[in-house]
Amino acid sequence: MAASIPADHAWPPNAGAWTCPGAVRVTHASALLTAGILATLDKRAAWRPEPLPGRAVLITDLQQALRPQHDAAVLVVDSGLTTQVVRGLLRAGVQGCVCAEGCAEELLRAVDALRSGASYVCPLSSSLLAGALKPFDLTGRESEVLALLCDGLDNRSIAERLCIALGTVKCHVKALLAKTGTSQRTALAAQAIRQGWVDRAAVAEPPPIIPPRRCSAPSPHPSR
Repeated sequence: MAASIPADHAWPPNAGAWTCPGAVRVTHASALLTAGILATLDKRAAWRPEPLPGRAVLITDLQQALRPQHDAAVLVVDSGLTTQVVRGLLRAGVQGCVCAEGCAEELLRAVDALRSGASYVCPLSSSLLAGALKPFDLTGRESEVLALLCDGLDNRSIAERLCIALGTVKCHVKALLAKTGTSQRTALAAQAIRQGWVDRAAVAEPPPIIPPRRCSAPSPHPSR
């Protein structure tokens, strides 16, 4: 759990309330990243001592990014930004994503963009999103088969799950291999997961199996 962040993690220190125009607040679970972010902002202050007019910015980590942030624009600076993570953050309303491995100038560009009311995604995060764009079209059924294949189901289990013939599943798998340029289903699943091609929630869970209700045998001696 992230420790509480002291009040002096607002930048610049003379900005007063951190939600004032142009102010930046750093609330991050990593003390090391927090120190680096504040040092970068302090270097900016050496030649731009006053905050730019614009929206307040909150720089935070993945875990805290989705909490209510009042009127601040949220910038996530963290490691482990995968395709699905970046996509989920942007869908949830986060305005900026910067990989922790990026340079200081990348952070400053992101802060300036969010202050101006724009969004910002660093080049590495952008490349993740670009890689998630499928260079081919899948039918609805192919997408379902691919999602179940990525969950580790074999052809027979996929057929039972989707209520289709086993031969039909084999045809879909063959088409998926041809479209993606892969030769094995394990490689297909690995690439689909890595590139974010599948939405595992898109395939509904199978309905629970309810055993048939047994009827009680008639009594050999009915009551009179």
